[in-house]
Parts: sequence; structure tokens; C-alpha cells
Amino acid sequence: MRYVKAIGVMVVVAVLALDGCGKGSEAESLLERGKMKFATSDYQGAIEDFTKTIELNPTCVRAYSNRGGAKIALKDYQGAIIDCTKAIELDPDYAVAYNNRGAAKIAFGDNSGGIADCTKSIDLNPANDDAYSNRGTAKLNLCDFQGAIADCTKEIDLNPKHYLAYCIRGGAKVRLGDFHGAIADCTKALEIAPNSIAAYCDRAVAKIGLKDYQGAIADCIRAIEINSMCAEAYNNRGVAKHLLEDNSGACEDFRKAGELGNAHALELFKEYCQ
Repeated sequence: MRYVKAIGVMVVVAVLALDGCGKGSEAESLLERGKMKFATSDYQGAIEDFTKTIELNPTCVRAYSNRGGAKIALKDYQGAIIDCTKAIELDPDYAVAYNNRGAAKIAFGDNSGGIADCTKSIDLNPANDDAYSNRGTAKLNLCDFQGAIADCTKEIDLNPKHYLAYCIRGGAKVRLGDFHGAIADCTKALEIAPNSIAAYCDRAVAKIGLKDYQGAIADCIRAIEINSMCAEAYNNRGVAKHLLEDNSGACEDFRKAGELGNAHALELFKEYCQ
């Protein structure tokens, strides 16, 4: 399992090396090597090994599903969907392939399709915690905040160390105005994954909601330290500075966020800085 950030959302893909590709064969060795490359973020190398596995064994279900997972990491969502669909054609009961295809669809913007695939994955394997978080992400994107919270709560019940579930649930709580609950979830996510930018950004929004503007700025600074290209962090810090009447600092942050592609920040810059 590995967490993959894509188009502002977090999805989880599973890359497995199990039986079914020729035990003790060269194909199985390549499958295992590809899995190890994926684990070290060598996604292109993983794709090459999974492709070689398929060349040696064109019916290796896991090679297609795994290659789909690696393609998601490289933002080749359509390629991932094709690979996972092939895996499903070979084995219609392979829950992991539905989860990975659902993750690709969500990252590509097809949230409804992603929900359908994740639901199928859960039907086939109710203990598949990854599918709950992916479905929760899609529901969050579709503004079904209560549904997102329910899915993430189920995932946390299955895997209390799954930081992404706390991130998504915290994001949903922010949008419902449950700022204290959001801060608790984002803080828990950061205890598990201290470099989670999403958790810092959502916690900053919750702190703004509670008028803890300095606390929000501190969270945004930490997010920017982790990723200096995080537009959301600049935007949120600009909002906090604006509410503290630091207009010069706010405008600088809005400008930077706009340069990084945050349309809302551009609107704020035009409203307050021109």
C-alpha cells in the first residue's frame, strides 16, 4: 500500500506480489522486484518490471493491477484505468484492482465512477480499508461530507494508524464547521505522518474558523517548509494575515498562491490588493 497525492486529492493504491504469476518463475521475481521499486518511489522502474512480467505471463492479474498503481503515481490515470480494467477482465473478483481503478478514476475527476469501483472492492473484501478512504475522498469531492466521515470512521476502525482517513475526515469536518473536531483529526494525522501537508492546511482552515490566526499561520508555514509550491498553504496564510490586518503580507501570499494556480487567491488579490 502507498499513499499517492494527485490533483489535490489523496488516494491509496495497493501493489501486491502474491501467487498467480508462476511460483518460482522469472515473472514472479520481476513482479516482486517491481513491488520493491514501487515501495521506494521508483515508479517508472516498477512499471518496467511489471511490463516484463506481463510479457512473460500475459495472464498475471497482479502485474496489471500493480502497473496501474504505479501509473497513478505518475499521473497517467487513463493508463492506470486501462491496466486495472484488464486485471478485472482476467479476474472479476480481484478486489485490489477495483480499488486501484477507483483511485485512478477519483484522481482523474470521475468521483462517481470511483465510488462505484471502491464500493465493489468493499463488497468483495469488506476488510479493504484502502477502499473506504478512497471512497471517502470521492464523497468529500462531491460535498457528501457526512458520507466521507462515515467511510473514514469505518477505515479508522479497521486501521487506526491510517493517517489519510484522519486527513479526509478532518477535511469533511472543516467543511461542516466542526472546527474542533477537524483540529483533533488533523492533529492525529500529523502524529502518524508528521509531513502531511493536507493535514496542516486543513488544520489551518479550522484554526481560522476559531480565530486562532497565529496558529493558522504557523501551520501554513510548516506546510510551505515541506512543499514550497503548495498554493493552498499560501492562500490560507494570506487569509489569516488579512484577518490580522497584515494587508501587505496577505497580498504577497495571495499573489504567490495565484502564481501557483490557486484561482480563489487571485480573486482575493484583486479584491483586497489592487
